[in-house]
Amino acid sequence: MSGFDSTFPRTPFANQGPSYPSPQGSSHSQPHHPHSYAAPTQQHVPPALGGLQPRRPRTHDLSYYLSCGPCRPSPSPPAIPLQPMGGHPPISTQPTGVAPLGQAHQLAFKHHDPMLSAQMCWDAIATYGKRAGMLHSSINGQHDLVDRHDTQVAGPAQMQSLPANHSIGFYDGDRLAHVMVSTGHGYASGNKNDCVGVAGGTMVGWQNLDLVNGLQWDHNGQVVAQNRVLTVVHRPLAEAGQRAQPASAMNNPYGGGGGGFIPPGY
Repeated sequence: MSGFDSTFPRTPFANQGPSYPSPQGSSHSQPHHPHSYAAPTQQHVPPALGGLQPRRPRTHDLSYYLSCGPCRPSPSPPAIPLQPMGGHPPISTQPTGVAPLGQAHQLAFKHHDPMLSAQMCWDAIATYGKRAGMLHSSINGQHDLVDRHDTQVAGPAQMQSLPANHSIGFYDGDRLAHVMVSTGHGYASGNKNDCVGVAGGTMVGWQNLDLVNGLQWDHNGQVVAQNRVLTVVHRPLAEAGQRAQPASAMNNPYGGGGGGFIPPGY
């Protein structure tokens, strides 16, 4: 087209036609861009955020803060210091296998409690035990609340009859995957409950959930969650840190059978 005079910007090396200055400097040293696309010289900080302090460095790697699922637990921080709070006799005088309280502490039902929701599942249970006055010595939540050789909760019927204030451990083989605390009538409280597949369980947040109807129990009295088979065990929360308490050594609330499977009847 003879005599056509384009109004579009030319390349930086064009030697003819109109030239447009770049917002970044000379038109011969920078590519031409419309002014609206120019990169800001500095990040604008809203006045309301001007007083915020830089984030403190993490004390754990990112995996520590993730959900228990798919059940790859990170090492717990050092043992939680628990100071005597009174209100109950020392652990050594608690009757074996008997919960120290007739019913769960009201804290167990505090949905999304901020302190309990910010911890790994086993540390949240240890903190709950301290705040509820059931633990009187320092423990490591990952290793002291339950043991793989504790009494098995073999099916929904046994879960239904489990007393309040028992630590409930979910084991993937010999590896502890999750911990909750029983509140009676088949319910239990804990944080990061999605990893065991319980109905209503969330990735983060302290909850009280139905483990009788909310878990997928198989015919062997184990729990199927995320293509894994989990063995469920329990011991009184007040006996944290003691040696494993298998069915033969406990005052078993199921009449002495302990690990035997009771048909669910559902």
